[in-house]
Amino acid sequence: MFNLLAYLKHLQGQNEAALECLQQAEEFIQQEHAGQAEVRSVVTWGNYAWVYYHMGRLAEAQAYVDKVQEVCAKFANPYSIECPEIDCEEGWTQIKCGRNERAKMCFVKALEEKPNNAEFSSGLAIATYHLDHKQWRQFSANALKQAIELSPENQYIKVLLALRLQKMNNNEEAEQLVEEALEKAPCQTDILQSAGKFYRKKGNLDKAIELFLRALKSTSHNSHLYYHIICCYKDKVKEMQNRGISEASEDREKIEELRKLATDYINKVLERPNLLDAPCDLTEFLEAEECYQRAFTKQLPDAEGQQPYLASYNIEECPRKAEDAAVQNGLESCPSKKSTEKEKTKHQAQNTAHYLTNLPLFSSEKAGDHQVKDCLVQLKCHFTWRLVIKDTDILDLEYRILEEIEFLDTRYNVGIYNLQAYMKHLRSQNDEALKILKETEDLIEREHTEQSDMRSLVTWGNCAWVNYHMGRMRDAQFYLEMVGNTCKKFSSPFRYRMECPEMDCEEGWALLKCGEQNYERAKACFEKAVAVEPENPEFNTGYAIASFRRDFDDTNTISLEPLRKAVRLNPEDTYIKVLLALKLQDIGQEAEGEKYIEEALSNMSSQTYVFRYAAKFYRKKGNVNKALRLLERVLQATPSSAYLHYQIGLCYKAQLFQIKGHRNMQPRGPDREAVDRMARLAIDEFQKTIDARPKFEAAYLNLAVVYACLGHHEKAEENFQKVLCMKGIDNQIQQEVHFRYGRFQEFQRKSEDTAITHYLKGLKFEEKSYFRTKLINALEKLATKRYQRNVHMVESLSLLGLVHKLKGEASEALQCYESALRLTDCLNREF
Repeated sequence: MFNLLAYLKHLQGQNEAALECLQQAEEFIQQEHAGQAEVRSVVTWGNYAWVYYHMGRLAEAQAYVDKVQEVCAKFANPYSIECPEIDCEEGWTQIKCGRNERAKMCFVKALEEKPNNAEFSSGLAIATYHLDHKQWRQFSANALKQAIELSPENQYIKVLLALRLQKMNNNEEAEQLVEEALEKAPCQTDILQSAGKFYRKKGNLDKAIELFLRALKSTSHNSHLYYHIICCYKDKVKEMQNRGISEASEDREKIEELRKLATDYINKVLERPNLLDAPCDLTEFLEAEECYQRAFTKQLPDAEGQQPYLASYNIEECPRKAEDAAVQNGLESCPSKKSTEKEKTKHQAQNTAHYLTNLPLFSSEKAGDHQVKDCLVQLKCHFTWRLVIKDTDILDLEYRILEEIEFLDTRYNVGIYNLQAYMKHLRSQNDEALKILKETEDLIEREHTEQSDMRSLVTWGNCAWVNYHMGRMRDAQFYLEMVGNTCKKFSSPFRYRMECPEMDCEEGWALLKCGEQNYERAKACFEKAVAVEPENPEFNTGYAIASFRRDFDDTNTISLEPLRKAVRLNPEDTYIKVLLALKLQDIGQEAEGEKYIEEALSNMSSQTYVFRYAAKFYRKKGNVNKALRLLERVLQATPSSAYLHYQIGLCYKAQLFQIKGHRNMQPRGPDREAVDRMARLAIDEFQKTIDARPKFEAAYLNLAVVYACLGHHEKAEENFQKVLCMKGIDNQIQQEVHFRYGRFQEFQRKSEDTAITHYLKGLKFEEKSYFRTKLINALEKLATKRYQRNVHMVESLSLLGLVHKLKGEASEALQCYESALRLTDCLNREF
């Protein structure tokens, strides 16, 4: 709320006050979210940057842009982070501004990443509650109940659930919740206000007024409290009149007293014009509108003259069909500054403004456009799936997409065309993107006739987004309506999105193609789809491939059964067969694996893909020449493939080590020439890989290893450092990086201390993998060697204790630690 308050201060021209609010936000984050302070601060720092920019303090603005960039770089994104905490932050802001549909989508996205997060669940429950106006619907009731399970001490959620249950005529359970909330939080304003609404609807107007007045003591400027109090007094007047009480009787004085009280509160509202400026969400508006209609009738003649003021507010500030026109008008009216400084300052301002537009914070859009965008963010498509694509990988990804379209024989090709269109958009080729999407629509009509509307949802969503970015709002709205009609046809609880396995599958394919940083989410998408349709061939194929991509441990079999099942359901799919063969080879069942390889090679389908994976199989088997022959055949069809050049480089590297190994690492004469030739060929192939994919970590590592093998230690160090300095590397890759660099330090640089440091750094990543095992073994050998040489005995024993601990050998670990303790009273905290 401090961030939103700062934004409102900025809109009122009070930028110094906005900075004070942002400072409070920073302090709150440090107190409440110390473990996530950096991620949680990104929004606050972005707001700092904008405020300073509008104040003309460009150096300070740039400083905060740099802070955001530093954090975002860890997530492989220059100026924004796609993470559930940021979605949550946006969700709370949208709720406060009354844009509950958009808020709901933010919390839904956050919960997809962390389904048991109490804060995200509470936000979704509140947003759903505000959208749930129909008496018979239970969407918000279910969401509120789930939120209470995760946050049993959140009394506000309980009162909202009570209000929902009251609408569903479950009054007894509702009142119990209200009483419980009031007992545990007797002074909390939002609970008092909501409880007052409960009792007013129940007809206990005295209790409602008491609660509203208690709430006013702590929030005397809360406009909604005044509205509710006015409504209560009006209801009391109407209640007395409905009972047939004569105005000539002594009760007339009571009616006049109530009328006076209602008038007094109306005057309090009018005396504080700022009370009318607070934006209210749709639910509050419905309450307020009822108040206006009933408060200014002939029963209160003294107030008749005041009706136009409130009617004007009703129309201009809270229109029923625009959730947040008031705030939007505020955005539109932000003053723009014209620079009168020197050209250098103007250039700095332009650069800072360019960076600021990448921060998803203070922005300005046309009201109509903004309403379309509010609908667009609800879609499930490539524009909303948070695909993590590194800038340096875009060209390679486009090449791999074209390669798959041309060479992979599959029935599941709709997704690849959608992704191709999205990549065209990223390169500002929107006309080309629309052309591809139109062809995709035609393809769906041909190949998925019975499910064409369901299968078209992602394509229509992408069409809507592309047209929006081209400024074609009518076309964007047309595709939104296509999606909306289909969602309505299938009784989706969401207006513009479907929760179904087909959509999860589409998302899974997109994530899978966009690189290793998306593999875990891709696997989760396919797993979700398979849970609904366990025998669906496409869902199982996607799940098997995603599992294979995440299967880093040769002793692990997490992908084995999914691959076997996918082969059973897709007996003609040669691509799946070669992946199964590679997995069987990993776990020591090479003979069975080779049968699948031979079967796949005998089939003409997807030969480009089959040959490259078959080559990997034969290289690992030791038949490098056969692997090279297969790769050379494929290279003729796809000469620019980074993956192929990398695999060829690995083959030359394998031949290099074969020669050196056979000649005891000291080749002479013809062998020396062969080593130099293989090294040059390997270096050339790895360099081609890097040229195509500048952030391909494994290519740099293997290039460094080859240089180290030749004794070119400075070039090896240079390539190792390039990888060590990369941001956002997958944890399993980090393990390999530190293992290989540790080996380089131990054997080439003869620096055992540096080697130990990197073995330990690699072991900090706890994911089970092939290289984690290698790290443990390398550390154990080095520590044992140092212990036997009486080098740093305490440290060596402590390292051996750590090794045994990581292996699960508790008694051996304890013995090592006790031996170390006997040698010194101060055990290194690292262990």
